[in-house]
Amino acid sequence: MPSIPGRESLLSRCLHSITEQGDVAVLVVDGDGRLGDKIVAAADKVGTEYMTVVDDDDYLDGNYLASVLPKLGSVDYVGFRFLELNCGRYENTAGSSAEFNLWGRRQRGPVPKGVTRTSIFQQVGFGNDYRADRRWMTAARQHIVTWAFIDRA
Repeated sequence: MPSIPGRESLLSRCLHSITEQGDVAVLVVDGDGRLGDKIVAAADKVGTEYMTVVDDDDYLDGNYLASVLPKLGSVDYVGFRFLELNCGRYENTAGSSAEFNLWGRRQRGPVPKGVTRTSIFQQVGFGNDYRADRRWMTAARQHIVTWAFIDRA
């Protein structure tokens, strides 16, 4: 979960949404440094088969973990729905878009917010600029062979 100074209230709310899921592990990569470098460090330390990047301004749906777990083990990537905070209020539920090749009105593919095999994060890495998500998406797409998606409401 990358975060930057000054967003402590968002981080607290996001952590609360994660801990409400039950038995989860949150890896904290502390200290100074750029967000992309912290994501790469987390992928090297996580010690689990799957990982996801949850931004500090995200809020996971109450059935997130229960929805994702049955899909793990047989796929490389699981897309899921989440609520995105925009200017202090929640926007409509959005979905990870590789299933339909769209994200809102922009073209997108697999996103780091999807649950992805850790080995893919380790192979692809993660950048430190505003285009990091798009570069990750393009590179990860070459390694993701199997997909699953949580049904939309």
